[in-house]
Amino acid sequence: MLLLAMYAVVAMLSTTGCSSARVMMPTDNDGLRREVQALREQVSALEAQRAELRQQLAAATTPIAEEGTLDAQVAEATPRLVSLVVEGASHFRAGGSASGISTCEAVIYIKPTDGRGRFMQIVGRARASAFQLHADGRVASLGAAEWGPIEVRDAWRDGIFGAHYTLRLPLAAEGWTCAAGTVTVRVEFTSQPDGRTYASQREIPFQQ
Repeated sequence: MLLLAMYAVVAMLSTTGCSSARVMMPTDNDGLRREVQALREQVSALEAQRAELRQQLAAATTPIAEEGTLDAQVAEATPRLVSLVVEGASHFRAGGSASGISTCEAVIYIKPTDGRGRFMQIVGRARASAFQLHADGRVASLGAAEWGPIEVRDAWRDGIFGAHYTLRLPLAAEGWTCAAGTVTVRVEFTSQPDGRTYASQREIPFQQ
């Protein structure tokens, strides 16, 4: 009797409530896509580690005043900057001033990382520029600024969204209004004392 009841339930399910439902069965392509994505992530991580190792090797072969050469293990354990990106939370917004003149600024969050993809503090000079691209190919400059090593150090922040550096760039242009839309920002950072330059560019949205 139990077996007959089970057959009856299966038959009922196969004839009712199934006309609009589809079960997506996994395919071989799904597995291949996952493997490709995993390999891409591994390659990116290895490339970052290789870049860091090149810098560590260069540092290890450079004499240090009054102390000889850098110990090999110290050189290997010393993090090196390999990437700097403008983070997605960056934005621009309208503000105000005591004189009543409306202002606008880009709030740019940058994240430097070492060869293991970990945030690291940096020393050097930063430059940022902002512009807007028009459909006809015109580029409207909205501002540019530079930050020295002390200013970059003071721009370091650590909060609920993680560690980053915050650069604030005033925006202004004739005939331009700080309103909904997007602005493109580009950040260049020159690390000291090695003089290496890193750059990142991103479109940022308007935020109320």
